[in-house]
Amino acid sequence: GDGISLSGVRYNKISGNTIESNNKGLRLGLGPHSEAYNNEIFGNIISNNVDGIEQNMGYNTIAYNIISPNKENGIHFVSCASDIESNSILNNGRGIYIETSECTISDNTISNNEEGLYLVGGNNKIQKNNILNNTLHAHFRYNYLISIIDGPPFIDRSVRDTWEENYWDDSRSSPQKIPGEIRIGRYKLIYFGDIRPPKYFPIPPIPWFNIDWHPAQEPYSIKVGI
Repeated sequence: GDGISLSGVRYNKISGNTIESNNKGLRLGLGPHSEAYNNEIFGNIISNNVDGIEQNMGYNTIAYNIISPNKENGIHFVSCASDIESNSILNNGRGIYIETSECTISDNTISNNEEGLYLVGGNNKIQKNNILNNTLHAHFRYNYLISIIDGPPFIDRSVRDTWEENYWDDSRSSPQKIPGEIRIGRYKLIYFGDIRPPKYFPIPPIPWFNIDWHPAQEPYSIKVGI
């Protein structure tokens, strides 16, 4: 089950807890009409769960937590943007897994995970984090959807993430390349804006990359805890 579950609530503060040995350590929102908005997840220890924090619907702030270790994901956002700041995210399967857009990930230590960050949604901002000693530091996937209407197809969505001034294991003066891939799909409008689920073309994903143009020269001193 869940250690703590917030659904249909706003403006709560979850602070100073040890949340361990659950399927979901902390679940934020259960989906449409069961949102969790404007809550603060602050200064907790979240460990030995399958997923440390899972957000399904809502906008929240996750700050100053120790999220370590968790079997699959330290933090997993299925939908809706939130801020992830000043956390220690260590020894998880994936440190942070984002399937949505417009998230800000800043001032965290993301270390000793099998995969530090995996981003799918696009238009996220990743800045001033310590990204250290992960088997794979970061990876992303973008879905380019081609709208099929009356006439030639056209590209409907093109997104990317922004990486700024992160520290990557060691001092470097050259930019840091972040590997990723693009999947190309198509959808068709039915009526009044309704769409069918995307159908992806039977071609391999296209290798791609983002760049952190100005990586930090030394690790940041990041305070974690209450």
